[in-house]
Amino acid sequence: MFIRYFCIAALLLVSGGCSRPMEEPLRVGSNIWPGYESLYLARSLDLFPKQTIHLAELPSATTVMQAISAGSLDAACLTLDEVLTARSRAVDLQVLLVMDVSAGGDVILARPPIRSLGQLRGKTIAVENTAVGAILLDGALRAAGLQPEDVTLEFAGVDEHESIYQSGKVDAVVTFEPVRSHLLAQGAVPLFDSRQIPNRIIDVLVVRAEAIEKYESQLHDLVRGHFSALAYRRDHPDDADRRMAPLYGVEPEQMKTLFEGLKIPGLAENRHLLGGSPPALEATARALTEVMNRAGLLRDEVEISGMFQPRFLPAGSL
Repeated sequence: MFIRYFCIAALLLVSGGCSRPMEEPLRVGSNIWPGYESLYLARSLDLFPKQTIHLAELPSATTVMQAISAGSLDAACLTLDEVLTARSRAVDLQVLLVMDVSAGGDVILARPPIRSLGQLRGKTIAVENTAVGAILLDGALRAAGLQPEDVTLEFAGVDEHESIYQSGKVDAVVTFEPVRSHLLAQGAVPLFDSRQIPNRIIDVLVVRAEAIEKYESQLHDLVRGHFSALAYRRDHPDDADRRMAPLYGVEPEQMKTLFEGLKIPGLAENRHLLGGSPPALEATARALTEVMNRAGLLRDEVEISGMFQPRFLPAGSL
């Protein structure tokens, strides 16, 4: 039922991309990932006007990338490497906010009796056909002394990861929450995670450059809603977990587990990362570009200067 809803939502977004009325709300999309939960919690708490901001939960990061690249979304939650990929393809995305830094939330899980990275030689691995999947897999193969040709890849969206693991068609899965927790509960063995490649998987909120002027007020509301939702979750964790658990298909008490592999920057840290001359995140983006170039993940040069927009961060403190 959830997948059917997500696919219908994606089709509606794409079909409505060509002739939208002038008063259509800001269209914001993401796949399901705990680091993006704040936006949906903000919606649940009415922390921004629902009539001016429309959130769409899409089935995979690939779908989100396709939608914002095509202009069917105005804004989206993406990993920083996905933003660099889009910019290398002449899609001018601007970074408004650092949502989270993965520190264990992205993981490679294997089917027993596999218990080490070296045992992946000759095995089949399911992975989403995105840069973040490639980066995690590249780090794992390097750590094991394996080459890409030593494994067989089965490309599958995150919405398929649990079922393809259960089917026995693959030996390992490159995945993330909430699938990570679901598969660990089924006996999957963790082999490698994002803690071993620190600061390479960073989630950000982006907007298409041509949408900034038109939706400036909504973008301010959206970013403020994010920080207000973080404050609410800090002060009212049980209610926040109760509101968000259905989206992840878990019980409210299991929500805390989903956040164990994430670092979520507050307002002050976002000012540090996005502000300054140059912004602190610019050096991270340049280092990530080098990693992606080595892995053959970028087709063309990427212009990094000027892609960070700290002006949407709220003034004062929340």
